[in-house]
Amino acid sequence: VTNGSHQSDLFPFSNESDFNSGKTFAGRIQYTIPIGQGIELAASGAIGPQDRQPDDGVLQWHYGFAAKVDVGDFRGSAEFVTGRALGKTDAGGAKCGAAPCLFYRGAYGQLAWRANSYLQPYVRVDWRTARHQRGTDWAYVSTAVRGTFGLRADLTSYLTLKAEYVLNRSVDILEFPDDVFTTSLVVAY
Repeated sequence: VTNGSHQSDLFPFSNESDFNSGKTFAGRIQYTIPIGQGIELAASGAIGPQDRQPDDGVLQWHYGFAAKVDVGDFRGSAEFVTGRALGKTDAGGAKCGAAPCLFYRGAYGQLAWRANSYLQPYVRVDWRTARHQRGTDWAYVSTAVRGTFGLRADLTSYLTLKAEYVLNRSVDILEFPDDVFTTSLVVAY
């Protein structure tokens, strides 16, 4: 149970000071099926007053499901998440004008292979859709599909090198070249 939501600070639904007196209730449950190296299944969710507005009756909710399975040198994982901020119509009748509306849904599946003690190639496919609106000020609508081809190298127990090529495809807007190749060096201490 928390004041405010669990949204990232980069997203406009988050705030450091709560604007309402309601609480957000969140929970997660996980179970491991003892087959082979184990199959992990999880479900989580949250519900509470929407951030950045004073009305406790304007709700936002989120829920999701996840799975992970290890078979020999292969690891598969998948996740589905969805949520909605109901928003609130303003005094002038503009839908989502007093509090923004948001609906989102996304999923991914990833398969990795441990080639040896330090090298792990992987492939990932993910999909997301979102509709975000604030009255007549602005609206954001997007549906995207991505495919990722990656390689992870655990150089030491403190250093990991990653390289990824991401194919981005927009479903509902004009396609433009936005594929990405990226590398990163992760230092753990």
